[in-house]
Amino acid sequence: MLIRTLLLCLALTPSLALAKQLSHTYKTTSSNFNIVKSYDRFSKQGIISLKPCPSCQKQEFTLHENTYLAENGSQKPLEDLMKISLANKSEHILVQVNKYNQKVFYIEWGYPEGEPEELE
Repeated sequence: MLIRTLLLCLALTPSLALAKQLSHTYKTTSSNFNIVKSYDRFSKQGIISLKPCPSCQKQEFTLHENTYLAENGSQKPLEDLMKISLANKSEHILVQVNKYNQKVFYIEWGYPEGEPEELE
């Protein structure tokens, strides 16, 4: 039984190593972050755009009901994104999106400057 379990684990190991990464995390600033359409709790959607780098084109991403918004480490309602963006011009914004359907998983507004981030 132990040998079967080990063989099964060895057989699955290559497929796990080849698994595709589904998300991408962008590091940006408030000057490169725009709200195209505020999140609406009735339609459960919104649209943001951001410029990933100074020479890059702006990209649009969709907010949805499961998008997590945090300001300085505290969770906030997604409806407050416009208010946060106007009140807090942060130099540190993380946006994590699904690479395939362009939906936003997570927005961290104003994360600590010294926090190490390992991004692509």
